[in-house]
Amino acid sequence: MLTYKFVLLCIITLVETHSNHLTDMEEIRVVIVGKTGAGKSSLANVLLNNSAFVTGIGSNSITEKAQSATAEVKFPGFIGNKRLVVVDTPGMFCTRRNNDEIAKVISRCVEMLIPGPHVFIYAISGSERFTDEDLKTFNQLKLRFGDDFTNHAIVVFTKIDPNEVSEFANSQTEELKNILAECNNSRTHINTKTPRDCLTTEVDSILKLIYETVQKNGGNHYNSFMFRQAEKRREDEKKREEEKLRMEREREFLKWKLQEAEAKRKEDEKKREEEEKKRHEESGSNRKTTDRWEEKRDGEKETEQLENAISMFVDRYSGRRDTG
Repeated sequence: MLTYKFVLLCIITLVETHSNHLTDMEEIRVVIVGKTGAGKSSLANVLLNNSAFVTGIGSNSITEKAQSATAEVKFPGFIGNKRLVVVDTPGMFCTRRNNDEIAKVISRCVEMLIPGPHVFIYAISGSERFTDEDLKTFNQLKLRFGDDFTNHAIVVFTKIDPNEVSEFANSQTEELKNILAECNNSRTHINTKTPRDCLTTEVDSILKLIYETVQKNGGNHYNSFMFRQAEKRREDEKKREEEKLRMEREREFLKWKLQEAEAKRKEDEKKREEEEKKRHEESGSNRKTTDRWEEKRDGEKETEQLENAISMFVDRYSGRRDTG
């Protein structure tokens, strides 16, 4: 019985300490990330209840670099306001800049939110179909910030009509479902096209989700150590890829050299065969000439012998006539 009470007391103490720690937090730091056109700047303005960030229409990126703004915000369930610091980032797959440049800019938000952000909001446009670019954006962010990114991430579907939420949820792709699962299904939605005054419920839902994520992580933020670990893993991965490419190039070069050597061998072999054939033909021609010469010589010899025999016969015949 004593043991049970002791354990229960420990649990209550931990919960109270944890709760007090969160209650005492004066500042919550948030980074909004996503591809170009996801409505990140509009979402940031809605959360801060001001127009700190420039917004635009269409898929072109308005935000060129990471920018931050601060406002006192009332979080649901807590007395008084808390300081909410939001960093708006450039969109991935911007037509004017490559993703590597944008990813580096997004990485600097860790420095802007020293000692580190509590939550990453991954904004996805709910008015469009989930695309390969959305998936690549998420993977780029994981690569840039490491595995701890998903522990501090929530998903907010923007530009989505409340009446279409159910339909949108039922039409999710497997890739999107996997992303939500990686983010512990921490998701909500908001129609950033609607005036702020009409979005109290949606904003409260996002703020509640932000605070729940902070609570889940014990008030701990994503920090520079996590980022350095992610940087190291990324550098190691980059080196592995470079080594893989180098070995592939070497294999291709050796393959080309072998093919070149084989082609030269075949060419030399063909040349030898042609030379041997030529020598054989020349040798055969010489033999024929010799045979003809020998035949001619034999014929001349036979003719000479025949002439000598005739001459001897004539001489003998003439001698007999003279004697007679």
